[in-house]
Amino acid sequence: MIRPGVLPAETGLGQRTNSLYMGTNVISGTAKAVVVHTGKETEFGKVSERLKLRPPETELFYQRVKF
Repeated sequence: MIRPGVLPAETGLGQRTNSLYMGTNVISGTAKAVVVHTGKETEFGKVSERLKLRPPETELFYQRVKF
């Protein structure tokens, strides 16, 4: 049974119609929101942690960027 506002956990970020993210703008109306994750547990936090796993840039990388 699907309930209004309840999405399966595997729903992609772009399809999460019941979520608010930092920077979300609301045009009008009223609502109540519940914070379910903060910091590293948010989607932005997960991306940040993955970026830390990238190997450091090499001199070759910087030379290509300058080119």
